[in-house]
Amino acid sequence: MSFGQRLKRIRNHRKMTMKEVGIKLHIPERQADIRMSQYESDTKKPRKDIVEGLSNILNVNEYALDNPDISTNYGAIFNLFEYYFTYGLHPVKIEDKVYLEVDKNLSTDSLTKSLSDWCDEYEAFQKGDITKEQFIDWMLKYPEYSKHFANPLPRKE
Repeated sequence: MSFGQRLKRIRNHRKMTMKEVGIKLHIPERQADIRMSQYESDTKKPRKDIVEGLSNILNVNEYALDNPDISTNYGAIFNLFEYYFTYGLHPVKIEDKVYLEVDKNLSTDSLTKSLSDWCDEYEAFQKGDITKEQFIDWMLKYPEYSKHFANPLPRKE
């Protein structure tokens, strides 16, 4: 999801207008909604200080607005939060283990099939039916080796 889409979703959640947010950012009133519209449509990328100001005005962590770095814990969890909004992905705790579940009402059938493919390939790797190299190759070339295509990975004999 783009910065602008996140900004709009959060602004609407806070029940604020573009003009209200822009004015709080100290943008002149006659330009406030135009500038915010540019940010929300991704035609203008805000500077870091503007992102900080928006996060303060909207009372959110900057990661909630910006495209987070998935190599960090906060970046990874904020990406998972985006999957909640997009696909209904949510945590489920079973016997003190946390699993991620997709809400079938929000998910697409193709996403469910893709996740099932991934699970099947991971299980095949764990059982030793395919090598780690084959498993990684499957991920890197997805969907080429997906069950939904004609070239599945050959299994070890």
